Amino acid sequence: MKIRSRPEREREREQNNMTKCSKCEKRINLFTYPVGRTNSLCSECFAKENNPNNMVSAQEYLNQKYPNKEGVKSIVFESNYQATQSGDLLIADFPNLIKILLDNRAKLSIAKLEIRNCPQLSCLKVRNQINELVTDNLPNLTELYLLNSNLTFFDISKYPKLLRLNCESNSNLTPPLQTLLQKIQTQEKENQTKITHLEQELQSWKDLKEELTTELNQLKQQKENLETNIQELHNKDFQKTQDLENQQAEIKQLQSKITLLEQQKNSYQTKFNNSLQFIKEVRKSLAQGEEWKPNLAK
Repeated sequence: MKIRSRPEREREREQNNMTKCSKCEKRINLFTYPVGRTNSLCSECFAKENNPNNMVSAQEYLNQKYPNKEGVKSIVFESNYQATQSGDLLIADFPNLIKILLDNRAKLSIAKLEIRNCPQLSCLKVRNQINELVTDNLPNLTELYLLNSNLTFFDISKYPKLLRLNCESNSNLTPPLQTLLQKIQTQEKENQTKITHLEQELQSWKDLKEELTTELNQLKQQKENLETNIQELHNKDFQKTQDLENQQAEIKQLQSKITLLEQQKNSYQTKFNNSLQFIKEVRKSLAQGEEWKPNLAK
């Protein structure tokens, strides 16, 4: 009996355990067949039969997974997805869509990616060897990642709010795009500098406004004080006028009294003079020994 070597024994055992896939007739090894598999299928056919997602194209998968377009906010191709055939992918008419993630771990095979009527889209991340990217205006797109693609050109003028752009591992992109990226970065720095200057200028205006407000309040207080002083002076002048009028009235009354007293004085002076003359005449008559007789003529 011939003794076979160990490699020969292993080859014989492998041949005895080989069979064909019942679908594609690919030779498979029953020795390494997964436990629990009841039919003779290769790994690829078994995956297609037990995972319906892997039986459709990328477009069919998208249409089946996201039928309610109005309620979709993010589209993600899961890592276990594998398209059965290459082709184009159209993502259109998602009014509330915010994020799209196409990762090469999903084993996508997309020649052309087209995005239409997704006005709220703000983030697009594509890590796939796509050949063409076509979109309409995306007014709210701020982040765009195009990694490991075969793109040679794309237009970013349709994304006015774009803040982040990453195009790593895209050797086919033309140099002008790289220059444009540099210009965007430079423009961002310039805009930030302008914003800083404007903020500083705004702060200066705020400080000046506060100073002017303080000075205005002081002037208002001074105005109120002046108005109060003027009113007080007016009141004092009015009182002085009243006092002056009262004093003038008193002066008139005093003048009348003075005139009356002068008249009374003159009358009394006349009477006094007459009395004095009368006394002189009486004395003269007595001195001459004559009997005094009143002068009736007088």
